[in-house]
Amino acid sequence: MIKQLTILCLILFISGCAQKPQPVPEDFDYRQQLTRLEKLQHWEIKGRISITTTEDAFSASFKWSRLVDYQRIDITGMLGQTYVTLEITPDKAMLSVDDREPVIATDLDQLMWSQLGFTLPIELLTDWVKAYPTTSTLDSVRINVDGFIQSMSFQEWQVDYKRYRDFPGLTGLQLPSRTTVTNNRETIKLAIKTWNPL
Repeated sequence: MIKQLTILCLILFISGCAQKPQPVPEDFDYRQQLTRLEKLQHWEIKGRISITTTEDAFSASFKWSRLVDYQRIDITGMLGQTYVTLEITPDKAMLSVDDREPVIATDLDQLMWSQLGFTLPIELLTDWVKAYPTTSTLDSVRINVDGFIQSMSFQEWQVDYKRYRDFPGLTGLQLPSRTTVTNNRETIKLAIKTWNPL
């Protein structure tokens, strides 16, 4: 079960987060960055995810693929075993946990809560994961000294960007490599290792 992953996974997650900051280009202009981020709609990212709730905590590897009408998130263990697969289309979501039969529902939050004991703000994260503020978060954006988004918030969610870096295949477009998303029940940490446009 995903909630029973070992403490060693968490240690590996924390140690994997240590990366040197990337220098900011002298001609950096965040307005141009936002234009490019808006066009980055189809992508695949891989990394580590850590989720802490009021009752539990776990850490694992993940792969997230996003197309216009389809998303898939795979959460895997140390040996590559898939613990959770989440597939999302405009009208439904399907969640598979371990070897159990997939569960299909139209309410994504309710599906995740009933099967996993936590929720992920998937719709918002599709923008937040690349530090692109939606119209709902524009008024809450804070910029750091380098001109990148440092944090933003929406309703109960707070998003903090710890580090940006260049990724191969996305030359000149620095994206978050460490992000923390919190509310009063959950803390979600993402350490992104690879980012590929599709």
